[in-house]
Amino acid sequence: PEEPSPQIVQSARNQIGKTLRYDPAYTKLTYPMGDVPMEKGVCTDVVIRALREQNIDLQELVHQDMSRNFSVYPKRWGLKQPDTNIDHRR
Repeated sequence: PEEPSPQIVQSARNQIGKTLRYDPAYTKLTYPMGDVPMEKGVCTDVVIRALREQNIDLQELVHQDMSRNFSVYPKRWGLKQPDTNIDHRR
């Protein structure tokens, strides 16, 4: 018999068939708890949504950390400050 999955894994599995289209486009999001429409997204959106089912807002956590520690984050995207619309999706 299959062992029960941890809640986070089950939350990710709950999205099977809901996110139907890969779409990495930059999107303006609300903050906190912002999300792209459920039918589109990227692999990180599955993780973000699974965490939210567990009452964990990765968008807010990443933004708070980046606000405190921006200088240690990679400079790959040419940002001058954190961006709540995309940082948690990278």
